[in-house]
Amino acid sequence: MAAMELQPIRNAPASPGTGVLLALQRDGVPAEDAPKVKELQTLLAADIEKYGDAALADATTLLRFLRAREHDVAAAAGMWRAAHAWREHHVRTALAECGADDATSTAGWRWRQHADASAAPTPRGRLALAHGMGLRLDAAAADGSPVLYWALGELDVAGVAREDLADCLLMRQVAHLEDALQASRAISRAEKRLVRCRLIIDLRGLRVLALLRRLGVVKRITAVGKTYFPEVTASATISVTLVNAPAGVETLWRGVSVFLNAAMRAKVRIVGRDYREALTDHAKIDDYDLLPARLGGKAPDPPLPLPVPTGAGAGLEPFLVDPSS
Repeated sequence: MAAMELQPIRNAPASPGTGVLLALQRDGVPAEDAPKVKELQTLLAADIEKYGDAALADATTLLRFLRAREHDVAAAAGMWRAAHAWREHHVRTALAECGADDATSTAGWRWRQHADASAAPTPRGRLALAHGMGLRLDAAAADGSPVLYWALGELDVAGVAREDLADCLLMRQVAHLEDALQASRAISRAEKRLVRCRLIIDLRGLRVLALLRRLGVVKRITAVGKTYFPEVTASATISVTLVNAPAGVETLWRGVSVFLNAAMRAKVRIVGRDYREALTDHAKIDDYDLLPARLGGKAPDPPLPLPVPTGAGAGLEPFLVDPSS
């Protein structure tokens, strides 16, 4: 991929700020975004110093927060601060219970979610992995973007509600979203360009009425992303491709999409069982064979959410904590 062409400020004398803007461009921030990223960087200077190595302070990550809040610098700073206060209490726990570093990996981000739920070190982690849905695939998009996969259609929404496991599955979702963020950060920093995730949501097995009755459960599991993870907002994610959609869902989307702007329509594609073209054209899958077999590839299928047995949630400690307590 060609290197980004730097665009220095013209028609004005050089200033210390000009050097900062050029440095941001060298780190992968588009020229048109550099002034606001610089403003955000300045606004968060004390916070970045406070969090030290744990701060999500590299240029393209600040750009993610900025885009997640529609380029509103004050709102982006608020999201950044809220995210870091929340991360201190939740992210490390989620990563420790749902995965581990892969010592054989040469990637900049080496954590991987356990493929076998029994490998989790805690009962809560084992339940989260057995019955949750989010993971990052080994396949990558043609542009290098990490590819996320949610087997939403297999999620036992009724069982999760019955056993009150939404909090437990939220822990897996936090680990998954952190994995997505850090994987895309690592590629962005190495290649000096903004790399964002692509999401495939598989609706095979979806029981629409059951989902609608328990929609609050799914929202509880996934809503944390929009608040604390810039990678999953509509402005920050490159594409969302829903496959195996029931006929009614696909038809409904065709009707609704005419009322959306072109940018939003371009981000979302909903298709039924004939989805290969959508995965290559919209999700930009480069090597189709690297996809799981259930998507038509040749890689082993990832573990799918299992039915939730009665009594599964008994005695679980809550994952979410109140940072103010």
